[in-house]
Amino acid sequence: MLQRMADDGTRQTLKLFGVAVTAFEEAVEGGSGDAARKAEAELRTHLKDLIALIERLSERATKL
Repeated sequence: MLQRMADDGTRQTLKLFGVAVTAFEEAVEGGSGDAARKAEAELRTHLKDLIALIERLSERATKL
């Protein structure tokens, strides 16, 4: 079976999620409550995008 590499949209979603996780971690470690809350909100937005990606892929998988 031919394996297909992830498309650019998937890579971008994962990259943005990873950056958001790192930013949140750094804000928490830095001790800034305002920055941590902002970073957490950003992370949750990207997490929703990631969940949506998983749902789309799962839907495609059920059609195989």
